[in-house]
Amino acid sequence: MHGSAVVVAAIRLDALIDLTRRSQLFEVAIADANGVLLASPRVSDVVQKRKVHAERGMAAMRDLSSTTSSVTLEYEEQGTAMIGGLARVNFAGTVVTAEIPKDRAYLTARRLLGRLLAVALALLVGSALISLGWARRMTRPIERLAEATKNIGQGKFETRVAIASNDEIGALAGSFNEMATELKARDEALNDAQAALVQSEKMAAFGQLGAGIAHEVKNPLAGILGCAQLSLRKAAPGSPLYENLKLIEKETKRCKMIVENLLKFARQEKAAFDNIRVNAAIDDAIAIVGHQLSLQRVTLEKHLAPDLPIVVGNANQLQQVVINLLMNAQQAIGGPGTVRVTSRLAADKRVEIRVQDSGPGIPPEIRKKIFEPFFTTKPNGTGTGLGLSVSFGIIKDHGGEISLESEPGKGATFIVAVPAKPMRPAPQAELVGAGTA
Repeated sequence: MHGSAVVVAAIRLDALIDLTRRSQLFEVAIADANGVLLASPRVSDVVQKRKVHAERGMAAMRDLSSTTSSVTLEYEEQGTAMIGGLARVNFAGTVVTAEIPKDRAYLTARRLLGRLLAVALALLVGSALISLGWARRMTRPIERLAEATKNIGQGKFETRVAIASNDEIGALAGSFNEMATELKARDEALNDAQAALVQSEKMAAFGQLGAGIAHEVKNPLAGILGCAQLSLRKAAPGSPLYENLKLIEKETKRCKMIVENLLKFARQEKAAFDNIRVNAAIDDAIAIVGHQLSLQRVTLEKHLAPDLPIVVGNANQLQQVVINLLMNAQQAIGGPGTVRVTSRLAADKRVEIRVQDSGPGIPPEIRKKIFEPFFTTKPNGTGTGLGLSVSFGIIKDHGGEISLESEPGKGATFIVAVPAKPMRPAPQAELVGAGTA
């Protein structure tokens, strides 16, 4: 006895109707092989077992081979032009139809085209904005470079460009900054060379003027020296007159030496150098101007380091430098105060002389001109502006340096540094100073 099996399937009509209502553009329906509606958005059509509108399509599908699964056609329904499509489901000959009024189809296509145009326009605007942003990002560094180049052309060599990227623009900005740094260094070197040229021209003019003055002063000095020496022969040794005449003779000789050095300077001649003791030159300078400082109620403090090495130079010239610095210090104080003179051996094997005063100090704008010939801050008729410039030239001839340290309200310190390198080992008797240590 053979058994039999039965497969039962239930189709829910409400589910089919709900399925046909999902499309918002097309009217979807399900029909059997004869075109009778099984599901439609309008339930009354299913109850009354109406047929699909696209009857020609149903006939076409029946006439076509079984391999054709769909067909599309145009037709009229109650005077309305329609576009419909049918597709075979392969289930008991069931056919799914979808139809839409022809004018609505065109309207939908128009709407779709409008949306596509809107999307295309939005994409175009977005692309333009993005391109503008990228272009701005690329051109802004170039604009900054152009502006910086203009500043460099105006002499603003401190201009720099920020490097914001590692690409070619960033490399160009780095090269520009290096160029600006090099131009600034060369401009400073050019300014220094120009200042040195101006200084040289001033010194040349001073030399020519000094030569004429020295020539006129030399003859009266020779007469004063001769009279002092003749008077010494008649004065009793040890008497006050004798001592005063000896001082006149000594200072006249020193003046004569200064005048001769001034003539040598004007003629570009070098003074005779020998081994000297710096402390001896300082002591002799203090002996000459110490009394004048005390009259002005200026206290002179002396702190000289012992056993300083020998210096190669001219004792009279070095003494002249110290006298100039002491007198300038006293005049800068302008009343009661203190001047401190010190000597020491610096770390660079140079002998240093420091003259420090308790005056008001020197403003920064004046420090740059302090060693220029004829520059002075003293009232008219009280200074020539030659003391420091002459001292500057003397120390340069000694292979040394003279510099200034000052702060407003804290006084000024002039530092003279000369190298300690004796020409030859010399006995004590050969050491020359303006006096004895």
